[in-house]
Amino acid sequence: MLCLGALVWWIAGLQRDVAAEGFATVETQRARIDVGAGWFDPRWEAELAERVAAFGPVSAGDRNGLARLTSLVASLPFVAGTAAPEVLWPDGLRIAVDLRAPVACVRTEQDSFLPVAPDGTVLPGEWRVPPACGWGFLPRIVLGRKPARPLFPGDVLDGLVEIDALAVAVSMWDHLQPEDLAALGRVVIDARRARATSVTEPGTRLLLEGRTILFGRSPASDEPGELPAELKWQLVARALALLPARSAPGEGVDWAEVDVRWDYGTLAERASEAR
Repeated sequence: MLCLGALVWWIAGLQRDVAAEGFATVETQRARIDVGAGWFDPRWEAELAERVAAFGPVSAGDRNGLARLTSLVASLPFVAGTAAPEVLWPDGLRIAVDLRAPVACVRTEQDSFLPVAPDGTVLPGEWRVPPACGWGFLPRIVLGRKPARPLFPGDVLDGLVEIDALAVAVSMWDHLQPEDLAALGRVVIDARRARATSVTEPGTRLLLEGRTILFGRSPASDEPGELPAELKWQLVARALALLPARSAPGEGVDWAEVDVRWDYGTLAERASEAR
């Protein structure tokens, strides 16, 4: 889906000055950044340009200097990896960059929201509400426990609860169609009970705006007994298609809760009548 997959970022067209002795100097204050398709926060571009400019000029023939510049770029929280720098004679330097694409977000102590990558890396760029992503929104994940200090970009959420919640978020982007993401709306993924799932314990809960989805175990768990994530999301899509807003007049089902853990999903209408 739109929020998954690697993006490629080029630092291109870094201009050079030709010194009297004939060596090229890359002036890092002059940068053009080309971004591929996908989710991208323009504030990342400003941050990278500022850091690159602060590095200062580097000779195009200085391998150690170019390696240090590449390492600086790779150290940014939203950068997953870089390729070796490519000198473009006579125009400058190009570095191919793999970006971390967010799949979820987390609420901060200031009641703002920071995006989170699939590997749990907290990404820069605060939002007042969970940001839109493609046809849907980045789901907010509930933390397993309160952090000892405020979260900052570059922190990694690696607790079991966060791993479970992020696995659910990734599977959501993998298996829901655009129209289903739009119908889902903003969602909170609460996986604090994911590993305690049983017949009586619904495990992971997806909290929509006025509705709840009982999701059971996370895709991060390999325990048997439940439907695989793909089939769970198929049941979610079927339930979303039944909502009055997506059905013919008089034929919709205004459900409050759906359980997608087992072979046959169950709906609970607002009148508490199960189907």
